Amino acid sequence: MNNKSALDFSTLLASAAHDMKNSLSMIITTIDHISETVKHEDTTSVDDALNQLRYEAKRVNNDLMSLLTLYKVEGEKIALHKELNSVYDFLDEQLLYHQASLRYANIEGIIECDDMLEWVFDANLLAGVINNVVNNALRYTEKTIKLSAGVRDEQLLITIEDDGPGYPPSILAAQPGKSATVDFKTGSTGLGLYFSQAIAQAHHNNEKRGYITLSNDSRLGGSLFTICIPKI
Repeated sequence: MNNKSALDFSTLLASAAHDMKNSLSMIITTIDHISETVKHEDTTSVDDALNQLRYEAKRVNNDLMSLLTLYKVEGEKIALHKELNSVYDFLDEQLLYHQASLRYANIEGIIECDDMLEWVFDANLLAGVINNVVNNALRYTEKTIKLSAGVRDEQLLITIEDDGPGYPPSILAAQPGKSATVDFKTGSTGLGLYFSQAIAQAHHNNEKRGYITLSNDSRLGGSLFTICIPKI
């Protein structure tokens, strides 16, 4: 991995373990709440609790998958599985993965992409990036999450936008190329950004490497995540 300036791996491990511990505590507390609520047959409260469990479980799963993948990347034990993909179908699969959470929260998932667009990338690794970003967006967006894709300068740009409050300054400051911080109070570990940048950079040709950017310039009014994949 070329970009190691943001955070070292031991810091990522410590911060991710802290983050996962918080999520597991939330899961245990929610299970206790469900057990208590079922006794009183409050189905609305049970639905709320189950959605919270779903979110936290996916968050822990994403963290573990990110750590395992980064370990393999750092040890050069992973090879990019390059294949030609339908970009629309790929984005549609990622939204389907979150369908239950979207339906529960009454959030609309939109895809904006030419259904004939095809590109070469590792769909499994890239899915880890997209699912992590969408799961985070589900926590903050109001009504809409939009996944878009297009080609510019022989590079595939996939964007994820929402209509939430946008990224806080600490997250914008932690994007690759800028000084990074770990905030144990807010759970901002930098793992998701580090993982996303590693996967983007793993896609490269002789001249260009992939990269990510973050901003609050979403057309929906909230956060805007972009991952760029060059032609490989």
